[in-house]
Amino acid sequence: MSKERLKHYHVWLVYGIALCVGVVVSFLMEAPQNNYVDNLILLANFKNLRDIFLQNSFVIVLIYVISFFNSYLPFFIIIQNGCILGVTISWIFQNNISLLLLILPHGVFEIPCLLASAFIIVKGKKLFKNNPQRIVKALGQHVALVFLVALIEVYVTPIVYNLIFN
Repeated sequence: MSKERLKHYHVWLVYGIALCVGVVVSFLMEAPQNNYVDNLILLANFKNLRDIFLQNSFVIVLIYVISFFNSYLPFFIIIQNGCILGVTISWIFQNNISLLLLILPHGVFEIPCLLASAFIIVKGKKLFKNNPQRIVKALGQHVALVFLVALIEVYVTPIVYNLIFN
């Protein structure tokens, strides 16, 4: 197995461990009440779309930039995302498992974003060294996918939630 392919597995291993840590940490924290989650679902609007898109785009750009200097620093972003997902899933199981439907509509598209991030972390500057236009194209595609995920999270998820729970 090549060293780069092994590094792909390291990204996923680190993410998986962080997810497990998030689950454990969630038992040490108080889970938000269901009405808190219900209120978030009702906030489908442009401001939420903008905020989610800008936050996720910032993380993607940060991964791209940091990976040029050091391929290990972006692992902290992967660890953070894994912990957050672990805490979220655990809280959902503790409160109301049907709320898992809040993650699924946009989560299906977030996985490719995470895969793309892992690819960028592993390849880093080697990927773009001979062809700087390649980074602009890759970043543009990545940000477009992040926008699609934000659209689904803000507008589709509430529809799915309302169809199932109302």
